[in-house]
This record gives sequence, structure tokens and C-alpha cells, in this order.
Amino acid sequence: MQTYESVSLLGRAMKLAYYAYLGDTQLMKKEFERKMAISVEEIQQATSTYLNQDLASVIYYKCSPKN
Repeated sequence: MQTYESVSLLGRAMKLAYYAYLGDTQLMKKEFERKMAISVEEIQQATSTYLNQDLASVIYYKCSPKN
């Protein structure tokens, strides 16, 4: 299982604890399967619907000089 949340051991443990609290640890597997079932086309459709380049913000980081 390789999702962003499951990369670290702590992240996996926290998700498992959350689903144990809900009463069904199998929900963790079901969530993963639902995420994996999303097609590329669905993601592209969502991004074109909800993300607008004109409303985006850009942050520029400037390194401080070393002394």
C-alpha cells in the first residue's frame, strides 16, 4: 500500500488506530482501493473544474546569505 499517508510507519500506525477507533480496520484497505480506482481522466476533470490558474498564489523563497 503506497499512498502519501502510508509512507511513514507513524502515518500507517495513525491511520490504523483511526480505523480501529471507528470499529473496522478493514476500512483502511477499502479506502486505499477506492483511491486506486480513481482514473487519470477523473483526476484531470477535477483539476480543470476546481483549480484555476488565475486564482493561484505563488510563493518565492529566498535563501539568506551565509555569514
